[in-house]
Amino acid sequence: MTAARVPTLAASPAGSLDAIARGGTANLIGAGVSAVATFAVVAVVTNRVPTEVAGSFFASTSVFLVAIAVAELGSDVSLARWLPHYLVERRTTAARTCLRVCLRSVLVAGILCGIAMLIAGPALAPLVGGATDHRQVTVGLLALAVFVPIAGVYDTVIAATRGYGSMRPSALVERVGRSVLQVLTVAIAVLAGAPMAWLSIAWAIPYGVGLVVGAWWLLRLVRAADVDRRPSPIGTAAVTREYWSYTLPRAVARICQILLQRADIVLVAVLRSPTEAAVYTAATRFLVLGQLVALAVQNVLAPHLSKLLARHDHRGAERVFQVTTAWTMAVSWPLYLVSVGLAPLLLSIFGDHYHSGELVVVLLALATVVSAVCGPVDTVLLMAGGSKRSLFNNAAALVVDLVLDVLLIPSLGMTGAAIGWAAAIVVRNVLPLAQVRGQLHMTPFTKAVWWVAGLTVVCFGLPPLALRFFFGLQWWSATVLVAVCSAGYAAALLSRPDLLALDSFASMLPRRLRPLITRTATLKENYS
Repeated sequence: MTAARVPTLAASPAGSLDAIARGGTANLIGAGVSAVATFAVVAVVTNRVPTEVAGSFFASTSVFLVAIAVAELGSDVSLARWLPHYLVERRTTAARTCLRVCLRSVLVAGILCGIAMLIAGPALAPLVGGATDHRQVTVGLLALAVFVPIAGVYDTVIAATRGYGSMRPSALVERVGRSVLQVLTVAIAVLAGAPMAWLSIAWAIPYGVGLVVGAWWLLRLVRAADVDRRPSPIGTAAVTREYWSYTLPRAVARICQILLQRADIVLVAVLRSPTEAAVYTAATRFLVLGQLVALAVQNVLAPHLSKLLARHDHRGAERVFQVTTAWTMAVSWPLYLVSVGLAPLLLSIFGDHYHSGELVVVLLALATVVSAVCGPVDTVLLMAGGSKRSLFNNAAALVVDLVLDVLLIPSLGMTGAAIGWAAAIVVRNVLPLAQVRGQLHMTPFTKAVWWVAGLTVVCFGLPPLALRFFFGLQWWSATVLVAVCSAGYAAALLSRPDLLALDSFASMLPRRLRPLITRTATLKENYS
């Protein structure tokens, strides 16, 4: 087997921005494919499966994803922090030890979580199934339980490839490969008229395929890194202690995060009905679309921040933090604001019974607008070693979410769930923002951030609302409006390349197009 070349992490914030621009763009393209695939899965199920069955299916897969979050033990962030740290120092033996400890623990935890799900399946089925055939729901939950250790190890393997400096497996295997395969397997099951049990199996199968491909890719990266092996100054026991002291708080925080994302669906199914859970799931897909954009940048950002902070380059880390905040806003705010203005039209994608989710879309879109302006603040906190503070923040947000859900869902239904989640999103971003500003003296707020905010409101906030309330919503007029606004928005962004550090993207363009982005080398000169 030919060894893969291990990508190197940049030694300066300017180099990090270039690498984040390249890797983030690849991840963003993959996130776009993943977002379309996610919409396709939901659209196929909601349009071809009875609403009651669709709600049970979404609730069951939410239980599965919570089980995976428990099994992963925070491995994604831990590997992003420790692997680059060891590899920068060429301590590949320590990196191997860290990876081995991580994979073994995730496998064991996955098996235990799968067993717990097998035992709890019959009791969960009546809760998430409503009037659906409980036997089919039970079989579906049991089938998903078998895939819990597989999916947990798969996610960990993909995270490890990022830790070794390669973003391609995240973009190609996870974002594109697994997502597209999931659409195909679910569509085949739906068209074949398969019951819910087989629908659940079809949805989970791509995790197994992804694990095979991801493991092969990771093995190549590990072997390539070992070419430049140096003895580790600390032993296996010390690496293990170092890993777990950071990872245990992160493991609990990760559980809180996935509960924030999925508990609402289960609670709506239990406290109201699977039918309303199906509508709520469809409405929240627009939030997930924007989150995929942020995650695409954060996955690339984490190892670079880890290295800059390890070198005590706080000024450079803050610069990277600020620029990536502006980049994330520039892509995600248009999605959120368009969702607010065109909510009724967008919900029609899922069928005639989903218009009642409009207020859910609006509430969550506005909350995520707030989260985007705070930037990848939790990533900064984690890469600075603040896994315990991150745990506190996520736990506080989860408490807010669950308390509001229990109080509001019985009377307000899915709107109550949206209020709870929106409040939790604000808490989860404002708390780490205060900590990063107070302890690391970093802030995401710059002139670029406020300029992007104003520009997106003018281009994507006001025009859709004007179209909706003065002319009415039609697909053709909405499409034309978004296309025209997007063209004007892109031109405005390109007019200020210095403000947004767009020169970091220049190397990705054909040589004859690079003059379109004015190269301002001030930052690079400062850190050369």
